[in-house]
Amino acid sequence: SFIYTMDLPWTCYLVPYFEVPSQRQAGEEIELQQEDLDFACYHGDEIELSHLLSQEILLSLPMSLLCREDCKGLCPQCSQNLNQGPCQCQAMEEDHPFAVLKNFPLKKSPS
Repeated sequence: SFIYTMDLPWTCYLVPYFEVPSQRQAGEEIELQQEDLDFACYHGDEIELSHLLSQEILLSLPMSLLCREDCKGLCPQCSQNLNQGPCQCQAMEEDHPFAVLKNFPLKKSPS
């Protein structure tokens, strides 16, 4: 276990929700811009901030928490501390059904 510190500067503009007739076709996709993510809508007279804040915290967490930059982490199968040495799961890695794709030649896309 370790302490993970997050610096989470957060700005959220709350605007009342209202239904606007859409000019888009059903199923049509739109691309959000960065500034679109700073807005949230509320209904009624009360604003529930816990959902907004918890969503922001979850989105800000790294994919894997490590105690330090050079940490190798824990084995996802047996929880062996990989900083102390390899685990026995590495030998089983080749047994999974997708192991044959490891050496599959990939076609590089033109740049």
